[in-house]
Amino acid sequence: MNTVSVKSKTDYSWSYKVCFVLFCALMTGFLWRLRGDHGWGGMAGMVAVATGLILSVITFIPYNRKANFEILLAAVFMTAITNSGWGTLNSQITGILVSSTDAPSVSVSPFSGIAAMFLLGFGWAPFLAMFIGYYFSDKKPRFFHFLVVVALYYAVEYAAKASLSHFAVKLICPDGVRAFSDALGKAGIEGTPFTVYLAHFNNISWAKKIAFGRNYFQLAETASQFFAALVMIIYTAFAMKDRLAAKIQASVCISMGAAITLADLFIFFADGGVHNTLQGIPAWLSGWSNWEYWTGFFVGLFIASIIVKVITNHDFSGNNSPESILPRKTVFCFIRNYIMLCFPVISAIALPLAKRLTYEHDVLFHSITFSDDKILCIPFAAAAGLLLIYPTYKITQRELSTGNGILYCYAWKWLIGSFILFAVVYFFTGNAYVLNGSITDVSVTTYISAIGIIALFIALRKQKNYSEALE
Repeated sequence: MNTVSVKSKTDYSWSYKVCFVLFCALMTGFLWRLRGDHGWGGMAGMVAVATGLILSVITFIPYNRKANFEILLAAVFMTAITNSGWGTLNSQITGILVSSTDAPSVSVSPFSGIAAMFLLGFGWAPFLAMFIGYYFSDKKPRFFHFLVVVALYYAVEYAAKASLSHFAVKLICPDGVRAFSDALGKAGIEGTPFTVYLAHFNNISWAKKIAFGRNYFQLAETASQFFAALVMIIYTAFAMKDRLAAKIQASVCISMGAAITLADLFIFFADGGVHNTLQGIPAWLSGWSNWEYWTGFFVGLFIASIIVKVITNHDFSGNNSPESILPRKTVFCFIRNYIMLCFPVISAIALPLAKRLTYEHDVLFHSITFSDDKILCIPFAAAAGLLLIYPTYKITQRELSTGNGILYCYAWKWLIGSFILFAVVYFFTGNAYVLNGSITDVSVTTYISAIGIIALFIALRKQKNYSEALE
């Protein structure tokens, strides 16, 4: 029987911890850069990021009875659907607020950009933070708590959008609020930014038509998600009475805020610094693409460092093999496993591949004209779904016959297999950086990252710490 050998805080060597931190940093940086490339925009990119980071943790820190498929699926899905956008927020650090219309930009405090980006990062992936906190907690919350947390998150977010967040927007960027208010008057629209927001609740598409409206609406949404994430942490600490999980949640959210803000310095320098006063900025410096990659790099670096601190200071020898929430019956296990495999594979690999092959700049098929860039999505998704039936059957069969610990047996294969597919699709389709011979600051960074990920994966697998994790 495959059972998870739970490690105590003294079992991991310093070299193993260093390799783990670097692996997570490179992996998350690479996958976050994917999010900025054609085909991975929006939810698909965050599915890739969440899947890669969570599988990295489960693969190389393999202990805890709560690392089951249901929790993994919930974490990836909720992380993908709850992240927001940034609109004009990431360039605000320069002290210049641009509009989505042709209106001239206005000057604002650069600190408003720093505050906006930190709030954006803090509320970006609260369910990923919750999963990591839950994974390393020695308490076992009931399924009821997860339902409450999801309901609480959306209740607080939407309540804040109708109230508290607008005070936060005024506090963070009063100049931007005044600019939006003036634009409303010039457009003949009656009301204040607050009342206009309520009249067009959460409708950023409408706000883009009014000068500086996108910034106001986006910042209100960002502040609302910050408050929702904060309430989730408070609920974990006091309602669930899980202080360790709450502390980890808070640390992960803070690290996300710090990571996305720190990486924003690339846009700051590429755009010329405060009010575009810096001179001699190298032409090769890509602000936006570097911001994407280094956001992921710092996210992985900070979160993995938090995990290393947790496993160094706490003894988890009481946590044994994983337990499933659903009944251990063939039909439940098969459906659960099938969804868990299909969701990330279809949304983050099959669909991006289909979109990239029909991309007008695709190197392989650029001479073929497609009437719709989504024309291959359905057949590619269907093919992926069919190909995953047999692996799901084998996984389910083995799970039912061997018992607990099955997720750990497949996590490393899933991790490296998905990374290879991500890399092949990224490097050889769409912009096809390898085939194009692209040599830029960002492409070189991704080349080095890919090599580093493979090398560190091999090094971690070979270390004694990992080999003794499965008995």
